[in-house]
Amino acid sequence: MKKLKIEIRGLKVYCEKLDKEVMIDVKDCYWNGGESECELCGSHGNVGVEFKCECGKNHEIELKSW
Repeated sequence: MKKLKIEIRGLKVYCEKLDKEVMIDVKDCYWNGGESECELCGSHGNVGVEFKCECGKNHEIELKSW
């Protein structure tokens, strides 16, 4: 079986200020994440992406948190 190559090329997001969907190239995205230990439950963390929108503002989207 041939292995498929899957890649993220961009993000389609809705900008409330522009009232439309905007396509953001993946090279224009800043991906971030972190984790910290917790004495009560083990750990807390998050993964997110930040980008500059067509409206001129920087937007940040939290993709996952725990």
